[in-house]
Amino acid sequence: MLDPRAHVLRYVSAGQGPILHFHADRGTCSRHKPTSFPLGAMALPRPPRAAEMILAPGDVLVLLSDGIYEYGNGAGEQFGEDRVEQVVAAHDARSMASLSAALLDAVQAFAGGAAQEDDITVVLVRREDAR
Repeated sequence: MLDPRAHVLRYVSAGQGPILHFHADRGTCSRHKPTSFPLGAMALPRPPRAAEMILAPGDVLVLLSDGIYEYGNGAGEQFGEDRVEQVVAAHDARSMASLSAALLDAVQAFAGGAAQEDDITVVLVRREDAR
């Protein structure tokens, strides 16, 4: 749940890859681990508590499926979290559509023709500067 007035995101992450929060003022990402087990993996006695993050002007919320992080190249290396962070930091001023394209281009260049073995989903949200 994103509160657009307070710029606070409250979320529950059920086993997906890390949620990245690009901090525009620092030019770096923080990584947020899942808040719960994958959906349906086991019964929970109560719903997990929502985590919160505050988005400052220019910050980008990066939600990616593991198909990005785990995309492999011919040498068996995975694209990984560090490469995702580097692409986001290098292209954070672009539109979210352009940043998404830069991520997908970087993954394809890294893969060097290796076949895609998992789904790829990209969701990007940036808090615009208040003007």
